[in-house]
Amino acid sequence: MTSGRNSEHDRFAYFSDPMMIGLVSLALAMPVSLGTVFKIELTPTFLLAPVIAYAIWITRFDVVTKVFVLAGICGIVSVTIVNLWAPGNVKGNVAELVIWTMFAPSFVFLGRLLPIKEVVFRLGVVSAVFLVAITVPLLITGHPTRAMSVVDIRGFGRGSYLDVHFFGLPVYASFGVNSLAALFCIQAALICAALFSSSNSLKALLAAGLACASLLILESDSRAAQGSLLLLVLAIAIFAVIDRRTLASVTLIELSILLGVVTASLRTSADIRLVSLVTDIVRAWVLGHEQSALGHPTMESVTTGRTILWKAAIRDVMHSPIFGNGFSGYGRFFPVVTGPNTTAHCYYLTILWKGGIVFAVPFAFFIALAFRRAWQHRVAGSEWYFAATALVLMFLLPSLTWDILMIPSAGALAWFVLGLLQGPFKIDSEIEYRHAAQTV
Repeated sequence: MTSGRNSEHDRFAYFSDPMMIGLVSLALAMPVSLGTVFKIELTPTFLLAPVIAYAIWITRFDVVTKVFVLAGICGIVSVTIVNLWAPGNVKGNVAELVIWTMFAPSFVFLGRLLPIKEVVFRLGVVSAVFLVAITVPLLITGHPTRAMSVVDIRGFGRGSYLDVHFFGLPVYASFGVNSLAALFCIQAALICAALFSSSNSLKALLAAGLACASLLILESDSRAAQGSLLLLVLAIAIFAVIDRRTLASVTLIELSILLGVVTASLRTSADIRLVSLVTDIVRAWVLGHEQSALGHPTMESVTTGRTILWKAAIRDVMHSPIFGNGFSGYGRFFPVVTGPNTTAHCYYLTILWKGGIVFAVPFAFFIALAFRRAWQHRVAGSEWYFAATALVLMFLLPSLTWDILMIPSAGALAWFVLGLLQGPFKIDSEIEYRHAAQTV
């Protein structure tokens, strides 16, 4: 029995190895593009798939793991039933379920096996290196962060993208703006956590990384990202009140963000898009939709067409509330013109729309259990506080305006942080449970 327990401990200890922590941090915080396979752009997080599968396997007796697996099974049920009802691309539907719906959340299981303090610090440092490396060329050349392309990598035609490269390598999810801009937000929060526990020699690098993150977020023109940066500033102020011993580090953080804001304002004379959004919303609300013919803003124009997508998705949900659309896109049940869009641009609506109640309920239960575990393992300190802040940022504005939690870069990092917040997995109780199950 003793040797068996030691063997189990060795398996769990594998995840706390410094080399493993380093590799995971690099994969999550340096999202370079590895090219495309079957029109799917690859990022280093895909290389962690075997490790994720192993983490799920060795924690398979835990209730969070069971509910996650149950949600996946229910997703397969959704695909099967809807394809019997309205035949479609079965392989594409399964790929949508596995790659774009379940892969990013699976990083919860890797995160909860790793020590939060060491990992958050390493993520902060790697993020700072990444952000500085992609920002410096923009400052040298004077090129804007956000640009327009004739044809994006998916062949969808003209669209916005972030013109950033990591030492000449393309950066993952730079097209479409929202996915990469949201990553900058979560990286900024992790850098804040690392600043409080770093040596003086590293503080300069981390401060530079935070300034670069602020500049990139503002120049991305992503309104959700700009709003998230504002919430991060608020969280920093709250932390300063909670722990007044951190005044020096808080001051450095504030100055770093201010430097990024000032630099961004000097590089462009354009208005901050978030401010324009608030103004347009007020005008649209006051004037009403009937004013669109006169050139005044409507909710469709304010949300850049999102309300059209939301209405079309809700129509599908009303038509098939139990099984959703079987992890398909628009047009499965009703003809609709939505351009190249395949998601509802609202993560929570997309989950219900694609999988229906049969999938959304167990998946929501999985999220609730994960958050409950995280809250139960809350501790004092900058690592937990700013990791939690990063998570809240991702589950608020970006998730309400884009399916960010499905993206295997920013989304994977967010779910990974949710796992970190749950604290080191209770190895002893897990082992006892497994041995008891084996002896029954």
